[in-house]
Amino acid sequence: MREKAAPWRMGRLLFLAGFLLSDLCHGQRDVQIQEGPLYRVEGFPISILCSVSGFTGQAEQDFEFGVRKSFELNMISTKDPHFPYAVFSSRVRAKEIEIERLSGSSALLRIKRLEKKDEGEIFCHTPNTDARLWGNYSAETTLHVIKDTLKASYSGPPSQSLSEADALQLECEVSSETFQHTHLSVSWLVRAQEDQEPRAVITLDKDLTVKPGEGFEARYHAGFISMDKVEDTTFRLKISQVQQSDQGKFFCRAMEWIQDPDRTWTQISHKTTAGCQMEIRTMVAPDVDSFSVSLKASVVLLQQGGALDLHCRVNAQNLQKHFFSVTWMKNEKPLAQIGSSGMLTVFDGYKEREKAAEVRSVKASNTDYLLSIRSARTEDQGQYRCEVWQETMDEDGSFKRLQKQLSNPETVNVTVKESDLRVEMFLKDPVTEGDTLRVTCAVSGFRGALSVSWKHKRESTDAFSDVISQTHEGVMKDPGTRYQSRRVQTLHSPGGNLSLEISESAPSDSGEYRCIVSEWTLQSNGEMKDAHSQSQQGAVAVQSIESLLKVRLKSRKAIAPIDSPVELLCTAGGPSVPLDVRWMFQPPGSAKPQHILSIENTGEISWASDQRNYQLSIQTLSSSTVFSLLMPRVSKQQEGQYHCVVNAYQKGIQKAMRISNSLAVAVQSPVSKLSLSALQPHLEATVNTEATVECSVLRTTTNSSRFTVTWMRGSEMLVTMDLDGVVSSDPAADLEKDQRIRMDARKKQTFTLTLQQVRPSDSGQYICQVEEWLQDPLGEWYSLEKMNASTELMVKEEADNLHVQKQDQTLNISDPQGGFTTSCTIDSRSSDRSVFEVTWFRVQEEEAPVAIFTASRDGTLHTREEHLVPGRPRSTLYTLSIPRTSPSDTGKYYCQVEEWILRGTAWNRLASDQSGVLSVHVHSDGGSGGLVNPLGIALALTVPLICVLLLLISFLLRREHQRLSEEKKKKKSLWAENLPLTPSRPRDEARGAPPPPLSYSTEFFQIPEKAKDAESSVVYVETRTNLTLCPRVEGSPEDILWKFKGNKVAERDSNGFQDYGEFKERCSIDLSSGNLTVLNMRRNDSGVYESEIAINGRVQNSNQEVKVIDAVQELLVSCKVDPDSHSKTLRCSEIQPPSQKHTFEWTGSSPASPEGPELRVEPDTQPDAVFTCTVRNEVSKKNISFRIGDCSTEEGMGYLAKIGIAAVAVAVVVGVLLMIFISYCSLRKRSGRPRGLLEVPLNDLRGPHGASEGSVPDQKPDQGLVFKSRLRLDVFLTFLKCSQLFEIFKYLKRPPGPPTGLLQNHLLSLVPSGEGMDDEQQPLKDSEKAEEEEPEDGDSTEEQEECSRMDEDHGHEREEDRMQPPPDTTAEQPEREEEEEEGNGEQENPGDDQGTQELEESSGPADVSPEAETVDGVGDDQNFSGGADDCGE
Repeated sequence: MREKAAPWRMGRLLFLAGFLLSDLCHGQRDVQIQEGPLYRVEGFPISILCSVSGFTGQAEQDFEFGVRKSFELNMISTKDPHFPYAVFSSRVRAKEIEIERLSGSSALLRIKRLEKKDEGEIFCHTPNTDARLWGNYSAETTLHVIKDTLKASYSGPPSQSLSEADALQLECEVSSETFQHTHLSVSWLVRAQEDQEPRAVITLDKDLTVKPGEGFEARYHAGFISMDKVEDTTFRLKISQVQQSDQGKFFCRAMEWIQDPDRTWTQISHKTTAGCQMEIRTMVAPDVDSFSVSLKASVVLLQQGGALDLHCRVNAQNLQKHFFSVTWMKNEKPLAQIGSSGMLTVFDGYKEREKAAEVRSVKASNTDYLLSIRSARTEDQGQYRCEVWQETMDEDGSFKRLQKQLSNPETVNVTVKESDLRVEMFLKDPVTEGDTLRVTCAVSGFRGALSVSWKHKRESTDAFSDVISQTHEGVMKDPGTRYQSRRVQTLHSPGGNLSLEISESAPSDSGEYRCIVSEWTLQSNGEMKDAHSQSQQGAVAVQSIESLLKVRLKSRKAIAPIDSPVELLCTAGGPSVPLDVRWMFQPPGSAKPQHILSIENTGEISWASDQRNYQLSIQTLSSSTVFSLLMPRVSKQQEGQYHCVVNAYQKGIQKAMRISNSLAVAVQSPVSKLSLSALQPHLEATVNTEATVECSVLRTTTNSSRFTVTWMRGSEMLVTMDLDGVVSSDPAADLEKDQRIRMDARKKQTFTLTLQQVRPSDSGQYICQVEEWLQDPLGEWYSLEKMNASTELMVKEEADNLHVQKQDQTLNISDPQGGFTTSCTIDSRSSDRSVFEVTWFRVQEEEAPVAIFTASRDGTLHTREEHLVPGRPRSTLYTLSIPRTSPSDTGKYYCQVEEWILRGTAWNRLASDQSGVLSVHVHSDGGSGGLVNPLGIALALTVPLICVLLLLISFLLRREHQRLSEEKKKKKSLWAENLPLTPSRPRDEARGAPPPPLSYSTEFFQIPEKAKDAESSVVYVETRTNLTLCPRVEGSPEDILWKFKGNKVAERDSNGFQDYGEFKERCSIDLSSGNLTVLNMRRNDSGVYESEIAINGRVQNSNQEVKVIDAVQELLVSCKVDPDSHSKTLRCSEIQPPSQKHTFEWTGSSPASPEGPELRVEPDTQPDAVFTCTVRNEVSKKNISFRIGDCSTEEGMGYLAKIGIAAVAVAVVVGVLLMIFISYCSLRKRSGRPRGLLEVPLNDLRGPHGASEGSVPDQKPDQGLVFKSRLRLDVFLTFLKCSQLFEIFKYLKRPPGPPTGLLQNHLLSLVPSGEGMDDEQQPLKDSEKAEEEEPEDGDSTEEQEECSRMDEDHGHEREEDRMQPPPDTTAEQPEREEEEEEGNGEQENPGDDQGTQELEESSGPADVSPEAETVDGVGDDQNFSGGADDCGE
């Protein structure tokens, strides 16, 4: 089996490869957008790329961008300038949002400044330019807009002045606080006055690599320029020797980067700091006899104990030939000197420090002289200068001063070093009102005695005021003015903690507190001196009890059934102080709350309402107190708004009051179990009689329920009964009507309405409205939902004359393609002004009748099954057709007709009647599915060959026969070429009226309410069927015009009828209704049909859209077995590819996927399991069954056996043909002349218009079929035989069963029988031939001989045919048409009368057979669903 399946798998692979290659050749549109999610910073630009490929049409594609949130917002388009929504239109006009084309198939969406509202799904759409829709036309990506958290700052001096070769050091702070994973890059830039763009000096990139800027590479690699990252946020620039080109403004730029899903890094934000303007002084080369001096301090601000370096630079030509004496001066006083000989001299005041190595001076180079001061003191601050003398050395070694230069001044400030004294404040924040306020200052690093002073201010704008202080001796001074009456103290612990305590704090104690701590040292004179002082301050909030008290009311269930418990919880959170609570209740509709109960802070409880309805409990927690109010049996009276009021006390004084939130308690009534008896849908009464309507309560919610009952007619209240049984009528009703209406109560739960002396105006809908009432626990009555029961009362003023034909019929259907039609004929009606409403019912297997189709009186149709086809050939004849039946259609069908009449503005029902029952039995075909029949395939190949062979033989023999018989023919001959026969006209054309086709329409029951244009509706019609379109008009049409796509179809008025164009001879118009009937619908007939109908001088228009589609074709089920899993896959398909989309549905005996053309069946499925595939569209459906056992591994043997049977059958057929040919040759030799192989008597060619077989023809010789030559006659007969063989081939492909319809006639014609033939039809004996050759009544001898030869040949054929088995004469015959049953004088074949009669008895006159009728030996198939007449095809 696997070896056999290999070629099939190879074929499928080749097909799949071809399909894929086809896709590659033709291309498929593909739109791509930048992959997301994308994170971008608010306020910065963004670019998103979108491209399209695989398109056809114009080379330059259009792009549309937008953002999708919970809804879709259009942003910008290259095609439509009005595409943006208002939220983006202003930004598009300002070019803040624009599209940049990169090519004809790619574009960039640019947003210059992102906003938070731009966040969402960014979509890119390309409008279609292809010939067909194929591929994807849009793509989208996610955009997140995040806040800007990047920070960059520079804290150095705004300007500096340096000389060439001086060192430069700058720092900036850069940080980011985003939650996304980002990297930072920092660059130092300089911008000179002449620069258009700043120049990058050095950059620390996002990957932590350092890159020098353009023009700074050599100095970077030489080590003169560097950038260091100090800690996490500081970036330091160092230039060891500045140059003149470095002059300009130095600033720092930070950039934030993020890595997108495509692994590329994108800059999302940037910041630029303030700068430092740098002035670089040029070292001007002095003249030969001059020099210059500059002074540079390492720092200009240092703390006491720090280090100071003073560099004195001397610039002169030929330094080696000159001697210089350098003196450092502070405040114009010499500090130290280096002579020309290099000897150091330190002047008074610094000699001791020079000995302690605190002052040092050296000659670092020929140009650089350095003075270093270590352990700087406050006296070291001041203005420093450098005085340089140029000296020459005499011959005796002495130096002589020539000239002096002074350097620029440098001011140095020295700050005093801070003490080690440290103070840190600790406080409890917040503090509750009434508690002790405590503030503590922890002191460290002190050596002497400490003193503290406490100060306080309430507001930030206030000045500090004294609270209390303590001296270094430990003496506490008096409190300040505001605290003299308060209990205030300060405490000093041995560990150095100083504390302030204020008892019974108040909200006014909130604010800032400061502690000033001083360290005292003993002076040399024995006095204590305040050496150092430190202070700390902090804010303390004293919260009032009122601000802390929080009250909240809640319940575990706010909606409770009546008579159930409800508990309310009032939670008071805040300080632990005494509380009291009051419970309040506000009923619905009341503006003032009611007091329920109170609980005092002393524990006393006071009740203001019935104590039996409430229970109380209190629960104290660590941070709150819960007061619980329980209603054990809640009632409707306790429904409303609840809240609690809580008061807080401190030392008996009320400090705060809080009112909780309101909580609504809804008391839910029980679910009503009320049930009423169903009233009769329709009641009829005669004028001036009494009408009674009874309404009963079948079921109640409780045994103690009471009711209020109201009777209404429509919306008019007639009479009502209250809970106590008191009956009252509508005060607005007239007295006469009040006297005719009576209401009674029976057995406490049955209520009757009696109308006396009814009138036609009493007709209408009567409603019994019952409201159930229950009693709550407090004794109050409350109502449940209302229930209605209604009936339609019709007071008849006219006799009920409605009558529908009642004739029970039975119909058996075995053909799966067959259908049936059931009719509903109205014999009489009550009024000429009445209209009908027809409903079809179906009853299946003892089930209740089900309404399957309703034609309402207002012209609308309601159907449960889409394959039902309605019809209305006449105003009193309604039909319902099922074109293709299935076993589910088995059942009993009947129609219910209601007659309505319009009286005034209300419709009244006059009468109702129903038809007889049509019992339909649809027999399942039981086929095995769509397996290929090898015998059918063999016959499909053999039959055409046999037909060609028969045609060739007939042609050759006819030519020989014609040559031999030409001499014997005369002018008056019975051959068709001399007396051509004319075809008979169809019976309907003979009567001058087109045949009434089966109509297929969606709305054809019209009610004359008011004239209006009909709305368009879509009608689906099957190809080659008929269509009837019914306009929605009111009145009798005068002139009728139908159009199709603006062109005329047909028009009709009182003068005549005219059809046009492609609808000529295909349509008709009913003048009484305006209906248009089109025959043999085609696909190009799809479109909108418009009608213009003139009624009483006014033109009424209507239109209907029609779609003509093909029916579902023959189905085929193929099976494939997986060699690995042994599972089976069934595939359902049509023999011919469908022209429109169909739906597939699988049903079977085991669970599987229910939809799609393929069905996968598990290996363990039973072989007897049967699966049915149903394929449907809007006009038809077909199904096919498949037994899973036919897909087993043994199927190969069955397939070979079928091929063998087919081969044997072909051999038998060929053998029979050879035997016929040999017999014919022998007959030729015996007869002495050639005869046509298929010659038949002339009587056999007469058809139904001639006499029966064996009788003398009574019609003219020019009636019958038209053939211009004897050769054409044989060719036609041969073709007829071939078509019959093709019908046999179709039968072999069908499931087992007896042949029916046209196929049965074909089988009978292929297998003739000699039984029952007249004597004249028997073969002629040799003795009789001579007598027949004699001329009679003036007929020529040649005519006699030709007729004799035809009869003789026909007799030989009958003798050869007797060897075949006789046909089944009891098979079903096609039934006659309705006109033939009415006696139009035309006859069918006499041998078919019995079968036709039996069919009529079983089907009934209303049953239209789906099988083809046979007229004149030619098949005449009619599609039952309103299809076209195929006899002309």
